[in-house]
Amino acid sequence: MATYPTLTVFSGIGTVGGTKIAVQEGAYRVIFDFGSTYAPGGDFWGAKLKSRPGAAHLRDMIVMGYTPALNGVYRTGAAETIGLEPGRSDSTQVFISHLHLDHMALVDLVADEVPVWMHSDSLRLFRAIAATGENPPVPAGARTFEWGQRVEVGPIRVTPVAVDHDIPGAAALLIETSAGTVVYTGDLRRHGAHPELIDRFIELARATRPKILLIEGTRLGEAELYPDRAPTLSEAEVPSRVLEHLAGCKGLAMIGLYPRNIERVANLARAVPAAGRTLALSPELAHIFGEMGGDLGSVAVYVRAKDHHALAAGAAPGWLTALLDRDVRVLDAAAVRAEPARYLLQLFYWDLPELVDLQPWEGGLFIHSNGEPLGRFDPAYELFARWLEHFGVPLVSVLSTGHASHEDLVRIARAIGPEVLMPIHSKNPERMVIAGQARELPEPGGIYAIGTGKRNG
Repeated sequence: MATYPTLTVFSGIGTVGGTKIAVQEGAYRVIFDFGSTYAPGGDFWGAKLKSRPGAAHLRDMIVMGYTPALNGVYRTGAAETIGLEPGRSDSTQVFISHLHLDHMALVDLVADEVPVWMHSDSLRLFRAIAATGENPPVPAGARTFEWGQRVEVGPIRVTPVAVDHDIPGAAALLIETSAGTVVYTGDLRRHGAHPELIDRFIELARATRPKILLIEGTRLGEAELYPDRAPTLSEAEVPSRVLEHLAGCKGLAMIGLYPRNIERVANLARAVPAAGRTLALSPELAHIFGEMGGDLGSVAVYVRAKDHHALAAGAAPGWLTALLDRDVRVLDAAAVRAEPARYLLQLFYWDLPELVDLQPWEGGLFIHSNGEPLGRFDPAYELFARWLEHFGVPLVSVLSTGHASHEDLVRIARAIGPEVLMPIHSKNPERMVIAGQARELPEPGGIYAIGTGKRNG
């Protein structure tokens, strides 16, 4: 075992998401993040094909390349079946930068004895999402940090810094070792509601004189690859653009949202009354919104056919009955159908059969706003569009990405000024070139000396 500090990049290279990277010094190790790669159409799982339960889940994930074979990380009873030492101590600790699935979907594999750190807002969001039945469950080892708090893992010191992303609790990490500091950006953007967070992050990161900057590169090369791309829409512009579409809609307006973007939900709830409408949320999103401090008095809750069935059978989950017991405005398909122009109805992709009861034949509209399916690259998008076409519902997009532009990424990296730049979380990392800046394109499984940024061996 090397005693000098090293950086190991397990995954998150040549793809967007699935980031798993470790900083190790002596017997102590920090791992960040623990996500799965989002690759619709190129995944091994989907439709009715799912990984197996129990200990076989870990074997499936390792053998199929979703997570590395690591000692001292995974659950007892599962790790041993693939010849690994289970996680039994806090000499390894996991840090989650934010709660998007490509950064945290596999934390259920982590042993209960291994601490899993995230911001307090992230844990609150995690609990709200998990309550609705979405996997993964909240890890037993979950711990929370606050901004600027230093967490010590042996000789390694981790300081989380707030960044702007399209989810609460998004963090960058400053990871100090005896050989110098590694800065990990997590996911971030400059066109969100809080660019001042990016300025502060740059200031704090630069002050560490980092040896290595691991920077997300989701949109690297975008201008060359997609010359006809539309200008980046800021988060602040989303509500006004939605209102423009609502002004021309005489029937039922529907919207697809990503339920973890709480800020967008709140902004839309405040904005759409100007169009004479109320934002109506699915029960799951209403529950999450309320748990994250959202004003449930500003929205309605749309109870679907499956919710009515569960309630009538006495089989409704506790979170749903608790939500409906609150002082919330409740709608069903008949109420929406009677006055369709009074609502902007949020539907998930899997809620499309509700169109049968909603009957949005005349003057309807669907606004795609970063909900699932995320884009035309997803095989589900064709089915999504087919349902809307069947009901004669036009589809428009109002999108604001959670990721910084190529140009902003270059500005951020240049301002931080690391000794070595390592672009990750990108299909095109080689397109990040800064004059005078040393760059290393990490390879999956590569081990790098933090002191030099060079690969061992």
